[in-house]
Amino acid sequence: MRLAAIGLSIALLLPVYAHSQEPAPRLPEPAEPKQEETTADDKAAQPHQKKPDPTPIVVNVLPAQKTDHEADEDRKERKEKADLDRRLVDLTADLAWFTAALFAATAALVVATGALAYYAFRQSRDMKESLKITKVASDAAVAAERARFFIAINDYNISDILLVFAGQRDRIVRMVGQSTQPAISYSLRNYGKTPGIIKEVSFSMQISSEPVDPVYSVTISAFPEYMIASGSATEAAWAVHDFPLDPSQADAMYRNHAHLWFFGRIDYEDVFGGHQCHRFYFRTVMWEGKCILQPYDYKHYNEST
Repeated sequence: MRLAAIGLSIALLLPVYAHSQEPAPRLPEPAEPKQEETTADDKAAQPHQKKPDPTPIVVNVLPAQKTDHEADEDRKERKEKADLDRRLVDLTADLAWFTAALFAATAALVVATGALAYYAFRQSRDMKESLKITKVASDAAVAAERARFFIAINDYNISDILLVFAGQRDRIVRMVGQSTQPAISYSLRNYGKTPGIIKEVSFSMQISSEPVDPVYSVTISAFPEYMIASGSATEAAWAVHDFPLDPSQADAMYRNHAHLWFFGRIDYEDVFGGHQCHRFYFRTVMWEGKCILQPYDYKHYNEST
């Protein structure tokens, strides 16, 4: 029985052994590339051909595995960094909000400053206008109260002289100096509301057919009183021409071909300390058979303060 089993086993193994002893089939060999014949030029160029780069060697260095303590430290650092980043974001947002609020406040301040400057300009302009009005009112009040001096012509002998030369009168009634020397009696009257003080009196006379430019010298006057009260006047004084009239001058004046020009100025001071001046300019005119003194506006010389 045992022998039969052994024989059966050998019979089964023989085919397997025989199959394993058969030669393995050969794979087809790859065809060798056909080598091209090299010429002399290719051989000369071969030493200059660039050799291919060697294949790089890649080394992967793997980090050592961290311990539990190091892993905890990393997690703690990442958590702290995340908290810091979050806080930085919050602070940046707050800064942006405050910057926007500061910009809005600055814009409001600019607008308020512009409005304040505009109102300040208007107030300054109104104040200037108010000051001007106040000054004008003050000047008007002072002008209404201050002294105002004018010359008053009392008498003159020019008409008598011309009538004598014309044969219409036998003598000169108002005799001053020589018989044919023109003379004018005048006073300085204060028409203002307060007293005034006379500082200087100047006048002159000239005979000409046309107006003359005023040239005069200071007159020596002996007034008993130089402060003239409101409504009062100085005593009468005489202004006398330097030379007597000759017949040709008298004839020209009688026919209004020439005139005697009488001009001058009065400088005085009012009680407010202001310097004032009155200027006058007259000419003689034969009218209805007699000679009169007429105010004459030559280059606005008659203007006074």
